[in-house]
Amino acid sequence: MNSQFEIEEEEDKIFLQYEKNFTLLKIYKNSILPCNMHLTSDIYLNLDILDINDHEQINNNFDYYLNKLSVFFEYTLNNTVVFDKNNNWAINSFIDLKKNEKLIENNIMLTINEPTNDHLVILLHCKLNSLGENILEFYSLTLSDDKSRDVSFTFVGDSRKLIQLIPEDDWFKNTYHEEPWWLRSDFSTIDLKKLDDIKTPYYVNSVEENILEKIESVVRKNKNNEEKIIKINKFVPKIIKKDD
Repeated sequence: MNSQFEIEEEEDKIFLQYEKNFTLLKIYKNSILPCNMHLTSDIYLNLDILDINDHEQINNNFDYYLNKLSVFFEYTLNNTVVFDKNNNWAINSFIDLKKNEKLIENNIMLTINEPTNDHLVILLHCKLNSLGENILEFYSLTLSDDKSRDVSFTFVGDSRKLIQLIPEDDWFKNTYHEEPWWLRSDFSTIDLKKLDDIKTPYYVNSVEENILEKIESVVRKNKNNEEKIIKINKFVPKIIKKDD
């Protein structure tokens, strides 16, 4: 008897280990819990998009997205205050909803549920892949903190599809963007309801000049002077060649 088997071969990839430490200020009800976070991930460059024979293109893309991630972790995510969108105490304490402005200097992350690590690992997996723009991809993502008693959470899969299954109310509808913050390739981690008299909330404003300088210092390559930074009214600077 002849049998036919369909064998699905797993695509060969070289994975790199990405690792970051940062601090979050998690809020549960009216309690603030400082947490030292540890994140690790298997990452790889999507060579289906890049020219596998163009080593300069590959290296430039890899450097650019690593620098972009460094800016996100260093100047946005670190020391972020994170709380559930249904936490009225936190919202009233840290956000002026009449002006769509924040009342603290720290960055704010608004989550769908309580900011436990099993929830955050899905949101961050989705956000980091959005920042990678399908070129630098995060495969697995592991998240832990110093309060988790040696327990970590690892997510592997399609976080975008999983997040769509999480029940949510109309909070993320009628906002300033068509997609929620975890699907955007910017440095924001919040969405606020659109107000008729407020065209631009604080998180889509132009970056302050001193922050732009920090971003440029991260993105600019030190190995040569062939590239320069073009300042634009978005969080992510674009790099162009002088010849362009």
